Amino acid sequence: MMTTNQNTQTWEVELLTPLHIGDGVELRLNEDYISKAGAMDVIEFDSLLESLSEYPLAINDLGKTIDLQRLMKNYRINAPVRYSLPIKGVAVPNSIRRFLKNAYGQPFMAGSSLKGAIHTALWTTLDKSRLPSPQKFRDFSAAVKSIGGKDPYHMFIRPLQISDSIGIEPGGALNCEEIKFFNLQMGNRPGWKDFKDKRTKDKFQDAAGLFVECLKPGIKLCLQAKLDCFLNSSNIKKAAGITECSDLSQFQTLLQAMNAHSLHLATREQAFFSGYKTETASVMAFYDKLIYQIQALGQDSGTAFLRLSWGSGWRGMTGDWIDDDTLKEVRTQKKLGRTGVDIFPKTRRLAMDTQKGTPCLPLGWIRIQPIENKKFSLIINSAASTIPESSPQPPAVASVPTPPSDPEAEYQEKLTQFQNNVEKCRNFQGDIGRLAAIVNTQKDDRLKQAMCMVLKEKAEALPKKAFTKAINENKSWATTLKMLFDANEC
Repeated sequence: MMTTNQNTQTWEVELLTPLHIGDGVELRLNEDYISKAGAMDVIEFDSLLESLSEYPLAINDLGKTIDLQRLMKNYRINAPVRYSLPIKGVAVPNSIRRFLKNAYGQPFMAGSSLKGAIHTALWTTLDKSRLPSPQKFRDFSAAVKSIGGKDPYHMFIRPLQISDSIGIEPGGALNCEEIKFFNLQMGNRPGWKDFKDKRTKDKFQDAAGLFVECLKPGIKLCLQAKLDCFLNSSNIKKAAGITECSDLSQFQTLLQAMNAHSLHLATREQAFFSGYKTETASVMAFYDKLIYQIQALGQDSGTAFLRLSWGSGWRGMTGDWIDDDTLKEVRTQKKLGRTGVDIFPKTRRLAMDTQKGTPCLPLGWIRIQPIENKKFSLIINSAASTIPESSPQPPAVASVPTPPSDPEAEYQEKLTQFQNNVEKCRNFQGDIGRLAAIVNTQKDDRLKQAMCMVLKEKAEALPKKAFTKAINENKSWATTLKMLFDANEC
């Protein structure tokens, strides 16, 4: 049994399949990136503008339209490259959905994405016996939304805190993946959705997919999970009106609930793909292996499997808790799905496996392992492995004490760097999630408050009182800022 801190764990998240967490931005060919044989170069636009400062005509051309290939050719310059990615697809993509990155351009796993997937997994364990009939859809829908808590402040998931992962360099970690959409046709016939002519084709080779930036399978990310003892107290939950969830009482039960949910999803997906073995035999093989791995886990293994983010589909987002009869009623009320196709949902997103040459990798599957027990042994073993047994031992050298760091200088440096990041934002509203993540990762409360003041001044300086209007209209970016300001007493 694990002997980790009962309140906090460091989790190592290993990607089993490609993962895409989008930031809402689409990169465009010859505007944001240029293509070359089997790869793409994302351009550092600010540096490009600096290199064109000596060419007034080039600046004038940019004012009309952006064509990186033409600029490079006409003015004989090499556009500065931010990062390069291999393209896993046949065609050169005209646009690519970008992966979420931090202020330093490094892809990372947002804690909110992982927490959202855990929320879905635990939500399925809550008491749903009092739900009204789905025939009264408005009452049914409202009751479903209130099961977990009437608002974020009263949600059962509130005691769980998940940090963002540490960012990693995009080179070698990211791929540009062409995602194929397995899509059922009339009469439940298998097919593949073509995003060029918006029709469904019989063969995946004839169907153009969507291109997205994905972290590769095998990538490992580290983040921290914490169960807030104060908010997890039954008395506090009762007094504050926070919905109770017994699986959040400790990490062991939390991980077990995640595995139970993942086993259910994997089994349902296995059953879906089993009806189309000719087209999806490789997908079946993946789910066969995944189900075996989950079932082989012991009660105290400390390992959990989960599916998250873009590509997890309708079942992954809802938790797939609705029985078939209830789903039929909901489909009737909401007109979900397509006439002539009995199966719902009818679409699955799959990444290409280059070795097999087929789209067979479902997106977003991860394995979580608390690493407290092994991290010190890893450090010791790694250090020992660097010294051959036969090598002579180096003479002892007196250690030189490291000069103490200056907390005030470090504070000013981080604050100045953050101010520069805010000023360089091309789309302030679109970058709020990234900037808020930087604030939340700081341990110094004074620094967090100062960063919040920078954001507040920027928000309140937006033209036409955009921030105030966005709060009144419950725009997500403004709501995120307001919650950040309230949390840090700004």
